[in-house]
Amino acid sequence: MEITNDIRNNANIIWDYLVLNQDLVKSDCILVFGGHDPSVAIHASKLFKEKWANTIIISGGVTHPAHFYGLDEERIEAEALKSVLLSEGILEENIILEPKAKNTSENFWFTQDLITEMKLLFKTFILVQKPYTERRTYLTGLNRWSDKSIIISSIKTTFDEYMNCGIEKDKIINMIVGELYRIDNYPNLGYFDKQDIPKDVWNAYLFLLNSGFSRIVK
Repeated sequence: MEITNDIRNNANIIWDYLVLNQDLVKSDCILVFGGHDPSVAIHASKLFKEKWANTIIISGGVTHPAHFYGLDEERIEAEALKSVLLSEGILEENIILEPKAKNTSENFWFTQDLITEMKLLFKTFILVQKPYTERRTYLTGLNRWSDKSIIISSIKTTFDEYMNCGIEKDKIINMIVGELYRIDNYPNLGYFDKQDIPKDVWNAYLFLLNSGFSRIVK
């Protein structure tokens, strides 16, 4: 599909709403969420090297195509992103894998099970996600981990820069539309409280839906 200026502009409006740009706080642990984008591991390695936390947990049990991570064979997200961390110079002893989670709620639940089993007294977390999933992940974390202190972080990039990062452009826009769909609908499932979505963001969402970017919401 051709990505016109109107499509880009409306996607950018939603992007600006989804990205929270929270300030970093030194924490017990960096929790990396699995996905198709290796930038989460690259960003986590940067935070670790800057000493924002001393342990990295990678949570994710879904398998994506190997080429997403520059690998020759498919691995679950946790293993694939671990390989990216190792290539960035992070030592294996500083990495913990949670290999079962298939969605964001499970990322929190299974990570909690893991740190309980390992008797780790982690209370403060930097969540690392893709930029456009910051808001939903943070809202889910506030609900699932009400007893912990969390902030969320992602690579510092603009919408235009991210659109040129090598991921298919129409996939990015479909994912952005899907994020707003989830933010509007997930409160009905008890994932987090109802959100007051700004009118300009909602209008941008409707424009993109009507332009054919409905793959995630079907």
